[in-house]
Amino acid sequence: MESETVQIPNLLKKVIEQPDHTTDLIQTKVAGKISDREEVLTTITLLIKQFVEPAKALLVSSADDPEQMYYDPQAIAGIEISGLVLGLLNKEFCHLQEPPEDEHLRQVLEDHGIEIPLAETRMDFFRAWMALRTCLVIRQMIPFLRECNNLSDQENQTELKTLSQITEWGLPSLDQKLIKKLIFAR
Repeated sequence: MESETVQIPNLLKKVIEQPDHTTDLIQTKVAGKISDREEVLTTITLLIKQFVEPAKALLVSSADDPEQMYYDPQAIAGIEISGLVLGLLNKEFCHLQEPPEDEHLRQVLEDHGIEIPLAETRMDFFRAWMALRTCLVIRQMIPFLRECNNLSDQENQTELKTLSQITEWGLPSLDQKLIKKLIFAR
């Protein structure tokens, strides 16, 4: 069986380092250029595999609609956390990343008024929060793939196949719907 080697796109490195600048990073790409499209789609795929897929067990269902799945870091923490505090955490952990050592994470959370007593719960909180941030980044990248006028039938089918596979990877409901809408529009 052949193993496919995936080259880490430069865009992925930049998005991980600067998730708040994703829109600016995407604007440097040309939708009609196949290599740019491949880089964006590969970046989306690798972001999901690295940050979203490992956290899929942390998805929760909406009380109103059990079919609606989403990340709720506050529910995991068991406390209410204001948007301001989450914004401050974004400054502390400005990159998309794996959870830091527990002692560091505990200290940073406590410095921001978030007291989560169990190490495992802190790690789950961080993973869910990072998966949520990653999904926000991906949502900024999806529109780039909307226009497909310059694609050959084969290139279009390859993208559609990858996008269809992504919808099966345990994404939150909103992100699944956005990707399915993109597929349907093409």
